[in-house]
Amino acid sequence: MKNLPYPIFNGISPSKYSLSAVGACRIYPHLIAPELYEEILQNCLDQESIGDNSKEAKTLRKNGVAMVSKLLTEISGLDPSVIDVEVYLLPCNTDYSNLAAMFLDAGATRIVLCGLAVDFMRNSRIPKDRLVAHFDRPFSSSFSASDDFEVSFDSAKKALAKAVQFADIVSVNFSDPDNSSRSTVSIQDIIDLVQMLTAICKTVQLVVQISPMSSAAGAFLTTEDSAEEEQQQPQKQDSFKGGDLLQLDDPYEVEKRAITDLTNTITNIMTSSAADHVRIALENPSPKELGMAYAACIKTDREDGLFTTVVVNRNNEALGLVYSSKASLAASLECGRGVYYSRSRRGLWRKGDQSGHYQVLHRIDLDCDGDALRFMVTQKGGAIRSNGGGHFCHLNTLTCWGGPCGLRHLEETLTQRLVEIEDAADGNTATTGSYTARLFKDEILLRNKLVEEAQELSEAKTTKHVAEELADVLYFAMVKAVKAGVSFDDAVCELDRRTKKVTRRPGDAKADRIAEGDFILSKLASKKKVPEV
Repeated sequence: MKNLPYPIFNGISPSKYSLSAVGACRIYPHLIAPELYEEILQNCLDQESIGDNSKEAKTLRKNGVAMVSKLLTEISGLDPSVIDVEVYLLPCNTDYSNLAAMFLDAGATRIVLCGLAVDFMRNSRIPKDRLVAHFDRPFSSSFSASDDFEVSFDSAKKALAKAVQFADIVSVNFSDPDNSSRSTVSIQDIIDLVQMLTAICKTVQLVVQISPMSSAAGAFLTTEDSAEEEQQQPQKQDSFKGGDLLQLDDPYEVEKRAITDLTNTITNIMTSSAADHVRIALENPSPKELGMAYAACIKTDREDGLFTTVVVNRNNEALGLVYSSKASLAASLECGRGVYYSRSRRGLWRKGDQSGHYQVLHRIDLDCDGDALRFMVTQKGGAIRSNGGGHFCHLNTLTCWGGPCGLRHLEETLTQRLVEIEDAADGNTATTGSYTARLFKDEILLRNKLVEEAQELSEAKTTKHVAEELADVLYFAMVKAVKAGVSFDDAVCELDRRTKKVTRRPGDAKADRIAEGDFILSKLASKKKVPEV
């Protein structure tokens, strides 16, 4: 499912919790890292002054993308290869197309621009499916006529009609302009907006931005404190009016009441006629607020209310089957690890606290029917130090269906060999004489074999021969990767990140690298042997 709630980090860093693990988030880079953002803008201006085709401009652009990548990953703590990152860009004096392209090339999924800045959207040349048109006030009668953005329905239609020419997603902030800690969401207003949008473009999506009130009130109820209360069934209501909760004295009651209002509203939206075109965005939510909002979108037919959960690694290989609760969802988002519900212990189960085989949480997804969760994790811990290691199953295997196979098995075997070599004080271990051990120790041999096998793959003709040579290349490439501390998941991460780029290089062969390869092959031609693998 794609219409699940996600967080907007407005003025706060995403790195405090793992809220982005719900699969998406929106950030304001000028608020997260203002000094670095100014450097990025200056980099764009420097590129414009030099010209797109100069070598100096290309170097500047490469440095600019590196700065954006630092902002997204190191400073914001996000993994754009796994989650969808929306980046809000303010109007500026630089070329929007270049600035946006740098963020997209660094891994951002979409660029968010002011919906009224039609000229900026037109000139940005951002692909329509990578652009969000954002409006800071809803088109409704909920607010006073004194609001600068309170426009007539006809004027609203004109503004939306212009925006959807350039963006597949329209985002509307439903926070009260006179009180940022208050949100009033009328379900009918949302239905009206969706009807207005789909009349212009049938595939357009609406993001409804609201502010959970318990965060605004300063209340924070930990997931442990609230685990026993997660099964309470709230009363239905038509609108979310969290600002009224600020009159309460008990901060715990503030959060409980706010979450009740919030989940009711989300349930009503997701069961309305507008559901297929709407997604909820929560501004600066707490882990529990986002976790409960997410859980409100999940179906279950179990009497205990638990959610069936499949745990997978970065390559979507199934590790095991567990169960989640509302509280365990919130706890996972809070600590950034795999946290589930233990039916035997009747409580939260944070994987690895006892065994040491813990999980780093990357992403949570809901299946197409809305009744099963998928946790994407990296398994950590265990005896193997490099490349993650660790076992999911209590029988000390990677998965609950046994050990790995294929590339994953090769990676695990190579990692174990490397550990044995590193741990041997004198180098005289059982694996010292193996071909793999030779490759780990002899960098020139490994380099030569990589070049040799790649050349043989390029010349293979039959299906069988191509498969055989590909297997050889993968083996030697994995030796190189394991020795460098690079895992198979790291390569998957890089491939996923590249799919989000909008700038492509010509991809022509490099003459100097070809010449070097030919030189290596010529030296090997007279003494080529088939290795004993």
